[in-house]
Amino acid sequence: MRRQAQATQAYDKVLMMRRTKPQIRVDNMNRLIEQRFGGVQARFANAIGVTPSQVSQWRSGTREMTKESAERIEDRLQLPDGYLDRMAGATRSNISHATNPTHRVPLLPFQRAAEIRVVIEQQQVDAPEWIDARYASKKSVAFRVENESMVSSSGLSFPPGTVIIVEPLRGPQAGDYVVALDPQTGHPTFKRLASDAGRWFLRPLNPTYPTTEIPDTSCVLGVVSEWQVGGKL
Repeated sequence: MRRQAQATQAYDKVLMMRRTKPQIRVDNMNRLIEQRFGGVQARFANAIGVTPSQVSQWRSGTREMTKESAERIEDRLQLPDGYLDRMAGATRSNISHATNPTHRVPLLPFQRAAEIRVVIEQQQVDAPEWIDARYASKKSVAFRVENESMVSSSGLSFPPGTVIIVEPLRGPQAGDYVVALDPQTGHPTFKRLASDAGRWFLRPLNPTYPTTEIPDTSCVLGVVSEWQVGGKL
């Protein structure tokens, strides 16, 4: 059985090595759609500024994903350069899509989230701790969850102590988990962004915490793209 498993792994590796660059890009794009956009192709298309039909053409192979298209996706989603060209399974770093060591993420106290836009412009961020994040961009910042407002009895749950990776330059959409300035307190808060009949809300997962209405998404400081241990949005 062990020899059979080793043979299967070797065969799978050969198949992966035969895939072309455009095919590898589409493989990685499919993972992004599933892991970051909940499998919703239209959300992915909107985030990168193309039509859903163009994404469908990439996925079906009727349209080749060029290097220029891949670079545009990486830029729009704040991904490391060359991310879509990495072959999953080829090396340890590619298996986990581990962050390039030059893209380590500063872990800051949550109260500093209010100054996140100033922090990301600094050439050298003063952080008490740095962590590795699987899908970090050059502008990613990490915070540790401090209260139980995002604790849920089912599905995703973010108990106190959870580390969240925030993308300050990623445009927020309804359904995203975000860090925002609470207009009532003026303090940063971690909530889920929701929209209903043209109105915007910051909603907790814990029903014992209140939902806050916001005038628009300008108070959003960044979109949560990953959490640790083990999560990917």
